[in-house]
Parts: sequence; C-alpha cells; structure tokens
Amino acid sequence: MSRTWLLAGLIVVVLTGSCSRHYEPTILPTPPGAKDVRSLPFLDGSGHETLFFLNVKYPSTVVIEHYTKLIDRPWYRCVWGGDQWASHLDATGVNGKAGAPRTVHSNGRLWVNPQARRTLVLVLSYYSIPGSIVPVDDSQQVILAEYFSKNIKAEIQRLSLQCPPEVYAAL
Repeated sequence: MSRTWLLAGLIVVVLTGSCSRHYEPTILPTPPGAKDVRSLPFLDGSGHETLFFLNVKYPSTVVIEHYTKLIDRPWYRCVWGGDQWASHLDATGVNGKAGAPRTVHSNGRLWVNPQARRTLVLVLSYYSIPGSIVPVDDSQQVILAEYFSKNIKAEIQRLSLQCPPEVYAAL
C-alpha cells in the first residue's frame, strides 16, 4: 500500500472518529412571552438545550403547563425528585464565576422517550439573596434540555427515576 493511501486512510479515520454524532433535537415552541431565546447543542452533540426567560411571578408553573400540553407519546413523564418548588444555596456565583452566593428556587419535570433513547428535562429557576424565601424579581429562567443516550436504562437507574410501566416494558 502506498504512503499516500495510508495517509488518506488515516485522515478519514481521524476525521470520522473525532466528529461528534449529530442528533436532530425535538423542537418544541416556547411559551408566549419568552425572551432571549437561545438554542444550542452541548455535550459534544449528545444534547440540545433551549434557554429563555419569562417574566412571571414566583412560583409560576405556566411553563410546566405549556410543555405538559405539548409533550405526548412517545414521551413518558417520569418523576425525578419532587414536583414542588425547592431552594438551595448556589455558592458558585453568577454564571459559574466567583462571586456572592445566591439562593436558587427551582422546579422541573422530566420525560423519557425509551424507543429513541432520549430524556427531556425542564428546569425553571428564580434567584434571590441567600436565606431569602422570595426571589429578587419576576425573571424566571427556563432550560429545556434533551439528552441523547446510548443506554437509557442506565440513565433511568442513575437518576432514580420513577417511570410508568410502559417505559420499563420498552427497555
């Protein structure tokens, strides 16, 4: 085999091996009033995220209601933690940069598509000063993230999800 062919073969292997897998994300419309909408792939193409803000008073779940109406079979709602608002201290600061800690008030939902081996995570967040039970403003940050998994069964176990029997039957 000539060196040219060997080099060409090596280039093909390197290029195809280093390219991230491309998955088509599930496209869902944002609710009315969504601002600063951004949509982008992450995790080297193994996920897709839509991020936006909504001006709604805490503890609004209008976004949860919006997506619950849109997300249907082959997606199944699974319980991950609780369905109530929860708060925790974020000591990393704003956007992961060192700074003053803040309290994060969050709520969310999770769906699984076992046939496509995907999870869809919806997280709503408000922010306040540490120890406060009320957010500083009505700006709700929303993240809708879809993960493309090789092993959805392992993901369900790792996250300790409680899913309907149809999900387990499809695994």
